[in-house]
Parts: sequence; C-alpha cells; structure tokens
Amino acid sequence: MPSGAVTHAFPSAAAPADADLAELGMRGSRRATDSVLAAALCHASVGLDTGVDRDAAEKALPALHGFGPWRAGYIRTCAPGTRTSC
Repeated sequence: MPSGAVTHAFPSAAAPADADLAELGMRGSRRATDSVLAAALCHASVGLDTGVDRDAAEKALPALHGFGPWRAGYIRTCAPGTRTSC
C-alpha cells in the first residue's frame, strides 16, 4: 500500500443511482433503497455532506422509499463529519 497516496476512489452519488446494483449480491429491497438514497443525494432533496444540518437530514430521510426512523438515525450517526466509526 503506497504511503501518502490515494489508493481508493469512491463513486459520485450518480454512479449508484444509475447503476444496476444486482452484482453486489444485496437483496432487491436493499438495492432499491440504496438507489433511492443515491438519487436523492444527486437531486439534493437530501444532503449528507460535511456541515449539513443533521437534524434536517434525519427528518427528510423517512420520506424516501425504504427508510424508517432507525435507518435515518443510523445514517445520521455515520454521515461524513461525525466522530463515530460505523
């Protein structure tokens, strides 16, 4: 592993929003939920960037298909800029 070099790049939210996630081996409902979240991030209907109002994000997530209070709280806890290790 190179020291001080970028070793991995993560896709933009658009990549999973438009991709066929079947090859990941997840259940269909989970793939659909991940696609819905990626699309919401692309269209800025939900924000999870560093500095975002986490309370507002947690309240917005349950409006998305596949999200309930538990998942919204988990994502809020693990969003960028938090000091947790999820």
